[in-house]
Amino acid sequence: MKRTYKDDLRQILLGFDSLYGSNLMIHSSMLSMGLYSSKPETFIDIIIECIGDKSNLIVPTFSYDIFENRIFNPLELSSRVGSLGNIAIGYPNAIRSLDPAFSIVAIGPDAKSICEMTTLSSFGPKSIYSRFADMHLKFLLFGVDYTKLPYFMHLEAILNVPYRYKKKFSGTVFKDGKVLPIKLIHYVRNLSVQFKTNREKIGAILDGSGYVQKVNLPYGEARLIDEETVSSIVYNEYSSDKNILIELL
Repeated sequence: MKRTYKDDLRQILLGFDSLYGSNLMIHSSMLSMGLYSSKPETFIDIIIECIGDKSNLIVPTFSYDIFENRIFNPLELSSRVGSLGNIAIGYPNAIRSLDPAFSIVAIGPDAKSICEMTTLSSFGPKSIYSRFADMHLKFLLFGVDYTKLPYFMHLEAILNVPYRYKKKFSGTVFKDGKVLPIKLIHYVRNLSVQFKTNREKIGAILDGSGYVQKVNLPYGEARLIDEETVSSIVYNEYSSDKNILIELL
C-alpha cells in the first residue's frame, strides 16, 4: 500500500487553485491516502495552512445518537462518518455543534457562530447548513463521491421534497456538566414513496458543469466545488426532474 506524508498532502491540496482564503467543508476517506505516515492531527494542520487562518474548516461529526436513544456528548469521539471527524473533535479550539444526530465541528475565527443552533432542524431554513451560502463555502470531497455530501439533504429540506417529511425526535444532550432534554426535527423518508437515494445523476451533472476541480489521490480523487454551484444546479435540475436526487423503485 502506498504511503502519504504531510508534505505529500500539502502538494495534493495545493493542486487546487482556489483553496486559500476559502471557508471549507471536507468529507473524506483517510483510506484514499493509503498509509498516512504522519500524526493524524497534521492532516487538519495542513488543511488550515492551505486555506489560511482567517478561514474556517468544517468537518461532519454525525453521531445519530438521538435516533438510537443515546445521550449526545459533544466532547466524546463519537463521529460515525469517518475518522477525520474524531480527529477534529479533539483538535485545539475546535467547536462542535449540539445537534444530537448531525453535528459538525468548526475550526477557525467564526467557529462558535457557525455551530450555534437557532432552530430544531438539522437541515433546511434557519439551520446551520443555511449559513453556508453566506459563507461562500466550498466542499472538498476527499476520496469520496457525491453520496457522502449531506448538503443534498439540506437542499431537499429547502425544496420540501414530497418523498420526505418533518418528524420531531426527543433525546438528551450532555451540556455544562448536566444531561438535558433536547428535541430535533429531521426530514425523514416518506414511506408511501418507494425510493432509494441516488446521487449519481446529479453527480454526473456537477462533474460535467465545468465548475468542479479534481486532483488525483494515491487511491481515488478529490473534488472541490462551491456551495453556490451545487445549489444552483440542484435547483435547476429539480425544476424539471423531481427525482434528480433519488431513484424510484
